[in-house]
Amino acid sequence: MPLSQLWARYEALIDEQANVMTFSKLWGLFLKSAYYLELKPRTQKDYLQHQKKLLAVFGKITADKIKTEDIRMFMDRRGLQSKTQANHEMSSMSRVFRWGFERGMVKRNPCRGRQ
Repeated sequence: MPLSQLWARYEALIDEQANVMTFSKLWGLFLKSAYYLELKPRTQKDYLQHQKKLLAVFGKITADKIKTEDIRMFMDRRGLQSKTQANHEMSSMSRVFRWGFERGMVKRNPCRGRQ
């Protein structure tokens, strides 16, 4: 394969990766949104606190590949430490997914239907 074709394939892969909507990228876009910026300072602080646990677990995953079962597993494990905090974090996650869904960034909100 000529070097020019190899280089073109490499650049195409880089472009493809840049267009992947990870949960971390979705969360970051949410934090820059007018919706987030209009929230009260305390609520903004809560989102920033919740992102620590959520991005550690889900950050590198393509947002559309996160399933309800994944969230359930997170909730079960996180709930062992603090059920209330797990519920708050899941609510923030759901809000970010809903925001992204309304803007065509994700296909669905995997937090919906969770019991």
